[in-house]
Amino acid sequence: MSSSFFRRSVCVAAALVLAASGVVVGSVTGPGQILALPGASESTVVTVDPTRILDTRYDIGLDGLVVSNVSRKVVVSGVIDTYVEATATIVARQVVPAGATGVLLNVTAVSPTAAGFLSIRPGTATGVPATAGLNFVAGDVVANAVTVALPTTGANAGKISFFYGDGAQPAGATLHVVADVVGYTTNTGLIDLVNRLTTLETSGVAGPAGTNGTNGTNGTNGANGANGANGANGTDGVPVRRYGRTITSLTTVDNPTGFVGQYTSMTIGADGNPIISYYDATADNLKVAACLNATCSDATIFTVDEAGNVGLDTSMTIGADGNPIISYYDTTVDDLKVAACLNATCSDATISTVDNSTGDVGQYTSVTIGADGNPIISYYDTTVDDLKVAACTDATCSDATITTVDSAGDVGRDTSVTIGADGHPIISYYDTTN
Repeated sequence: MSSSFFRRSVCVAAALVLAASGVVVGSVTGPGQILALPGASESTVVTVDPTRILDTRYDIGLDGLVVSNVSRKVVVSGVIDTYVEATATIVARQVVPAGATGVLLNVTAVSPTAAGFLSIRPGTATGVPATAGLNFVAGDVVANAVTVALPTTGANAGKISFFYGDGAQPAGATLHVVADVVGYTTNTGLIDLVNRLTTLETSGVAGPAGTNGTNGTNGTNGANGANGANGANGTDGVPVRRYGRTITSLTTVDNPTGFVGQYTSMTIGADGNPIISYYDATADNLKVAACLNATCSDATIFTVDEAGNVGLDTSMTIGADGNPIISYYDTTVDDLKVAACLNATCSDATISTVDNSTGDVGQYTSVTIGADGNPIISYYDTTVDDLKVAACTDATCSDATITTVDSAGDVGRDTSVTIGADGHPIISYYDTTN
């Protein structure tokens, strides 16, 4: 078999392998020739270190929750803000280059308030989606790998769209979304691959390298190269200013195997140290971390309520007896609950259901101590889309007077309550209708 026939066979095999992959189509017109690509629409995959580009829990990529039946767009190419959860820092950098044709994502839906699905589509997508990237029920934490095409021109270049629901989703349903980039697709590498195959076919296979010759004299120094990538963060030094705040220490308070630390609320206990309420998403429990010093470098962890899926939307204050009072949402029975701690560290508590009316009540809670020394709680009634207040009739909130404060449209999310100078409660909240 002649050497020229062997080279042509290698070329044909290479072209057929590429065509079989669905990425490149080439043809052989004669010895030593390969046609160039018919166009630049084919793409190759480039993997990257997983990088967080969207986390609505911290207003990264998008501000606030994703609301049902509303398209939210996120820029993923070029220089964008990324989030390093281990250090709670925002870093501006390029993960996906401008002109990329697609992006590979790990997407997580966190605590949707209603069952449904999340679609991830190109930024040019319009209307209601017909397919889902993730399916879930209320309260789920669900992840999936998603590949999305990226527009390369126009106002939506480099953007993707998130859409919660199918157009018939309950109005005002919400969820948090977390997205990590793990790769992207580009069409530039394929043309380079074809050029290298063409060079190989026309010039033959290189022989073995010869022995090294003697070193020549040193040439003049070349121009400085481009700056390298940023190195890893160093150890904490003296206090620095970040985002307008002075941070003296960063501490992990609870890091067991699993997912803990959502829906936090913090106050200062009777001992002068921080005390924190939060949700354990792995065990579906309400927990409290009683810090042992002012910086919370060490803490005692207590499970306060573990009856079902409890502990979302926590809010904490100190009661008239000097012990913590915690309001929170029980997603198992869709009720508003209160934990009245029996000591300063909340190692034990009296659990009371404050509002168990028909429907779904108790999200977006906020608690403070009223002029009478009893807790007063603002919260959202999901069933009727109203703002409500529970005025406790005793210090442990074993009973309360329930009042609808605002019922004009879909109102009452993201509540916060305090006591005004006149001794009456003041409540801020979000009006979804307007």
